Amino acid sequence: MKILVTGAAGFIGYHVSTELAYRGHTVVGVDRDINSSAIRSKRFNLLEEAGVFQRELDINVNHIDFSMFDFIFHLAANADVMQSLERPTDYYMNNIVGTQKIIDGATLHNIPVIYASSSSVYSSNKCSVSKPYKEDMVLNPPPNPYAMSKYVNEAQFKAAPIKSWGMRFFTVYGEWGRPDMALWKFTKQILNDETVTLRGNGKYERDFTHIDDLINALILVLDQRPKQSIINVGTGHHITNERMVNIIEKCTGAKANIEYEKANKFESKMTLADTSGLESLGWEAHTSVDVGIEQFVKWYQATGNRYDS
Repeated sequence: MKILVTGAAGFIGYHVSTELAYRGHTVVGVDRDINSSAIRSKRFNLLEEAGVFQRELDINVNHIDFSMFDFIFHLAANADVMQSLERPTDYYMNNIVGTQKIIDGATLHNIPVIYASSSSVYSSNKCSVSKPYKEDMVLNPPPNPYAMSKYVNEAQFKAAPIKSWGMRFFTVYGEWGRPDMALWKFTKQILNDETVTLRGNGKYERDFTHIDDLINALILVLDQRPKQSIINVGTGHHITNERMVNIIEKCTGAKANIEYEKANKFESKMTLADTSGLESLGWEAHTSVDVGIEQFVKWYQATGNRYDS
């Protein structure tokens, strides 16, 4: 198949693009502001080595010839809850308006789409070990612009006359990730003997999903095209941010200088995925958080620290 991947220089977009190319698909990866950071520039260059055709463009501005594609992975988006509070207009334009442009092009040529949603859509709902987040849960309007943009994205695709699958990602991590994400920041800070700030007094709990497990989930949905249109991608397990720091300490042999901060009302205190929908397709998570964090720390020490900024 000829597949369009938006956000191809991003963390998930890079891994999706290279995996699709490895599987023999013709992949065109598009993204904007390629040189805005060293890690984005490096990912974009690595796409060429993997056989991905890259184009630097803004989906809000530049023309895309949708007629040439059989399938779309729409992964372009502004991420990060806290930044969305500072720049809400950017999140509206890039995440909502940009998504509508992809929907319009896909609709014109009847192209199926897998798109990135987020566990953040559950932000105003509560979960527990006995009651994890399930796809059919009635959602309350999310409390921050990033989560709201993903909430709206799901409504946009639901209203469109095309086949689509919204993948609610739960805290994805791994090699070639984003320097602004907690695992990267904490690893850097611990190795450099800098202060590690833990919001929620270290008790925020997250369902961490390794990038390899997420890619397997996306490929499975591409191959099977299930009836279920909204799908959680998590593990069904969770750890505190304090526990994540403890694992990094063990991997590095260094001690963290921790500063605790109160919880932020705009963030979820806990995320935990019900993954029964994905498991019904034959998927299972293979990378435990201990192993995944150890792999990331080794990659960071060997390679990732060159791309801290």
